[in-house]
Amino acid sequence: MSASTIETAVILAAGTGSKFWPYNIVRQKAAFPIANVPAIRRTAEALVALGVKRLAVVVGHGEASVRAALRGCAGEITFVRQTSQTGTASAVLTAADTWHEDFLVVAGDVVTAQENLAALLTHFHAERPLAAALIQPLGEESPHDWLGAYPEDGRLRGVEGHTRRGCEHRLCGIYALRAAALPYLRDNPGVMTQVPVGGMPPVEAELAQSLQMMIDEGQTVAAVETTGYFVDLDKPWHILEANTKVIKAMSQALEGNIIPASSRIHDGAEIQGRVVLGENCIIGNRVVVQGDLWLGNNASVVNGAIL
Repeated sequence: MSASTIETAVILAAGTGSKFWPYNIVRQKAAFPIANVPAIRRTAEALVALGVKRLAVVVGHGEASVRAALRGCAGEITFVRQTSQTGTASAVLTAADTWHEDFLVVAGDVVTAQENLAALLTHFHAERPLAAALIQPLGEESPHDWLGAYPEDGRLRGVEGHTRRGCEHRLCGIYALRAAALPYLRDNPGVMTQVPVGGMPPVEAELAQSLQMMIDEGQTVAAVETTGYFVDLDKPWHILEANTKVIKAMSQALEGNIIPASSRIHDGAEIQGRVVLGENCIIGNRVVVQGDLWLGNNASVVNGAIL
């Protein structure tokens, strides 16, 4: 069901993902499957479900894997190639430089609940800021790995790169922007100026710096906190975190078993949970399943396997 009057989104999927090694060798990390669905496809389908019709996907490293991940996805999808890694602000401009409409920007390598995207859109339409940013409480995470965010009364009062202890939120890489915000991306200085921890930041046009420029000039940048799950696929161990959170959400949404007539479960199987089976699935004798289980078409679990 549509929840958005924004009809266009930019999805960023051009980076090399070097910190995601070795998984970045064979695919762009946005195309990495989480619960068997590529992260970028999850994002694209969530955006379309919220009423976004056009998706401009910025590609570079691993372009073929991104195209394959989005094959057959709903919505009008165009691919725009970023020829050099010059930062997220530059990447957005690669697709949106001449636009005259409100639009979303979403990092392709994040895994997030649809409710977070919906909350950002709702706030953006209700409050009419120049820009809005989704932010996440840091919890026990080290703040040094992320772009820090300082919210106050529903607005951002500042952002930081390689932020310090005491910062309680991070930017999620998901933004809603008016067309009037584009000059701030074009005039980005090409480096983060607020970096309290560590050495020189990467020399690139980071979109967060454009948000800081808006704030410095008195523009309103709304801050919308996540309520559902959110994981940034930045390092290999985030794969496990994302799968855990997505599967937990899938389990919470289950109302019962789904077993097609073409699939069969042996009477000798011990199942403690719910099952969602594709066509022609088999769960054999002496198989033990503890927890909810999803099987794709033609899958077999046999020979006393324990899951």
